[in-house]
Amino acid sequence: EILPYSASRAQLVAEKIRPALAAGQIVLCDRFFDSTYAYQGYGHGLDLGVLRTITEFATEDLKPDLTLYLEVDPEEGLKRRLRDQSAEWNRLDEMTIAFHQRVHEGYAALIKAEPDRWVVIDGMQSQSQVQHIIRETVHQHMG
Repeated sequence: EILPYSASRAQLVAEKIRPALAAGQIVLCDRFFDSTYAYQGYGHGLDLGVLRTITEFATEDLKPDLTLYLEVDPEEGLKRRLRDQSAEWNRLDEMTIAFHQRVHEGYAALIKAEPDRWVVIDGMQSQSQVQHIIRETVHQHMG
């Protein structure tokens, strides 16, 4: 599954992200390569070194300036997915709670490795509070 994700990400970087950055635009993504490390690396146990090599090649070593992480306990996250009738249930949602715990721990490790790039937001707050924090964080980051 890493190869189709990487091919899609390479296309996104080449066709959308790099041209937007070259034009001086701000680019927002709902997920990028950290999700690959968390889900395929920590969750599925694939070799992180191999994942990094593939990802760096696919993204031309492009890294976000800022990554926002909405911290939610894995069990609560799955409960929310079940309650949200508009959200499409996918095969990753079907994975065991142990898988989701490993993904959660993987994100924690990624954040610890590059703390200057990450902002952790308590996702247990109200939706309006989370939105406010996201807006404030982005505005502060942009100066």
